Amino acid sequence: LNLPQFVQLMEIFVGENISLLTVKRLIAFIKEEYKQTEEEKTEQLEKVHRVFRLAQRKLLLEAVFEKWDYNASGFLDLEEVEAVLNTFKEGMEKEALKRAKNHFCSRSPLLSRVRKLSPKALQTFLELVASELAGNEDEAIDNLVEFLTTSLERSNMDHLQSLTRRKWLHNIQQAAESSGVSMEPVYKAVFKALSQDAEAHGDNKKISAYIALLEKNQLSPERGWILLHYVACTADDAPYVLNQMLYKDMKGISFAVAEDGKPIHVPRVEVHGNIHFWNYDRPVEERKGSFLVLPLHDAHWRAFGILGLDTLRDQREEIVFQSHEIDFYQ
Repeated sequence: LNLPQFVQLMEIFVGENISLLTVKRLIAFIKEEYKQTEEEKTEQLEKVHRVFRLAQRKLLLEAVFEKWDYNASGFLDLEEVEAVLNTFKEGMEKEALKRAKNHFCSRSPLLSRVRKLSPKALQTFLELVASELAGNEDEAIDNLVEFLTTSLERSNMDHLQSLTRRKWLHNIQQAAESSGVSMEPVYKAVFKALSQDAEAHGDNKKISAYIALLEKNQLSPERGWILLHYVACTADDAPYVLNQMLYKDMKGISFAVAEDGKPIHVPRVEVHGNIHFWNYDRPVEERKGSFLVLPLHDAHWRAFGILGLDTLRDQREEIVFQSHEIDFYQ
């Protein structure tokens, strides 16, 4: 019996109209007369040990995930993890890893398609690997965790960068949880995090940022059945970008990002030829810089809009977005 079942049994046994004194006598009787058997004691100890092991495993795996995810992207690359695990025991367990990966892909087709591992997915994947290895599964998990931990060396600077980025992401999460039905505090927190990261980890670059959501095109359906509605942007760009509509017959790479679900980075917009410039006041000769568009995904990895960033306000030469920045922005 678990606790709710025991309580229900006792309530049925004593009935409805019973005095408090009788209830106390019953409790005293049960306490005195009930004796736990050796088998029950053993089973209870095993259960406690099992729960402790699972909790400990979860903490260890979360620590491994956080160390690997130093860009605070929330996901690990499946192929990167697989490549490191292929060297486990000097490559002697490649077949076991292959079988585990096949099981994982059949159980999690969505995650296997996008090639990303969430913290929970990483735990599932490693448990499948451990189940394919010879010997005790708990020991196998411990060995895998230790191997993944020692296989990846991060500098103190990387560690500090990761902690800072996680703090900014936490601020966005807090804004989302406390803003009610309004998205404005969330957008502000996002743009603040982007600007702070560009300053601290992006060579102090000046950026513009904007969010556009996919909407059904009811205004001009002849221009395409969907459009991108720019619902938020950094303050200096508001006169040019806010509430603009990008149609499929206009220049731009944003629809390709939303449809393919993959980021596109244009290091030099001036030579690309398919960029839509909202700021018509900026002279043509000053339309230089780096441009990045990332898809906004829901929990099922369906794109519902884009996050765009550019460095057109930064007049320095060769200012581009680095891979660690792109991972964090995503």
